[in-house]
Amino acid sequence: GTESAGTEAAGAAGTESVGIDRAAGGEPAAAPAATPSAVRTAPRPEAEPIDLFDAAGGAVAKRLIPVAAAAAVLAILFAVLRRRR
Repeated sequence: GTESAGTEAAGAAGTESVGIDRAAGGEPAAAPAATPSAVRTAPRPEAEPIDLFDAAGGAVAKRLIPVAAAAAVLAILFAVLRRRR
């Protein structure tokens, strides 16, 4: 009874002292919102799509070539062994 109440009080006190500038929901207090006329945004150019083959094609090929070669060797071996029977 009394031991659990003491640990709960200590835990609550520990969390309260950490966030001095925190709002009621536990989130950091937000800065005051600027008025829309005070904030200027420059028009941004449209983002260009990334060509994944240009970006990572060499790395993918370096890993796929040995796998494809091993699959080809196994297929040939399977075909040769099957003909012998």
